[in-house]
Amino acid sequence: LADIENAVEVLEEEKLIDEEDLTRIKEALQSLQQLPADEWYSHNNLEALDTMRAAMASNAQKLQADMSQAAGAMAAFEKLKDQLPPSVKERLEREFGEALEGLNAGGMRANQQLRDALSKIDPSKLGQVNGDRLRQLRESLEKNRRSLQDMLGESGENGLTQDEQALRDLLAGEGTCPSCGGQGCSPGDRPGAGGISRGPGHAPTRLGEDSDLGTRNLEGLESNDLTRSTLGASVSENIVEHDIDKSKLGPRAGGATENLGSGGEAVWTDQLLPEERNVLERYFE
Repeated sequence: LADIENAVEVLEEEKLIDEEDLTRIKEALQSLQQLPADEWYSHNNLEALDTMRAAMASNAQKLQADMSQAAGAMAAFEKLKDQLPPSVKERLEREFGEALEGLNAGGMRANQQLRDALSKIDPSKLGQVNGDRLRQLRESLEKNRRSLQDMLGESGENGLTQDEQALRDLLAGEGTCPSCGGQGCSPGDRPGAGGISRGPGHAPTRLGEDSDLGTRNLEGLESNDLTRSTLGASVSENIVEHDIDKSKLGPRAGGATENLGSGGEAVWTDQLLPEERNVLERYFE
């Protein structure tokens, strides 16, 4: 019971969840604590403890993920509002609305004060919220998220992958870029992955202005090694003269044929019984 008791204590001291949800959890814990000592390690009691522990962890992870998703969307609008393409703004607004629904539902809802403050924001108008107000609400979400993470332990089980959490921390101003350590990344030496919101991603020598290659001579590539030839590869090219038939042809009669038609012969011969032969002879008399 020690881990569950510690978790309830954190939830109560930090005021992380709604009072009704906290009361329900405390009542379930008290019902287990009041069991006689000889029943603490019974099969039913241990199963109830495991169920309660799993439910608390799952609900806390979901709450933490919703807080992280809402804070990430708010951080993006706070820091990059004028640089976000319309499609990205729509996606962030949608994610923020989904996060608000999650904070108001489930086995662990966010505390009432935070939910009331967030409920005054229309997800479709997130970009119009005052910057200071956006920052204050984001900081409250981040504070509660970190408290939940401490309660769950440093396992990172918050519903997000490690890269996703690092990105959200970076947008929230709490993390550092793993590539440059916060010193500023320099342009790479390889073509990027182009996209609607990411630019073309091509290398300088492929599109755009011509690069100075140090020469104006165009040379073809030629190889005499036929061991690496593929099906359909051109081996060589030759110029030859056509063999033209120069004999003169006069007019010809139309409809003429060289073979005369033939017909009238029996196509097949049947072997008939005497009774069948009599029938045919009477029929063709």
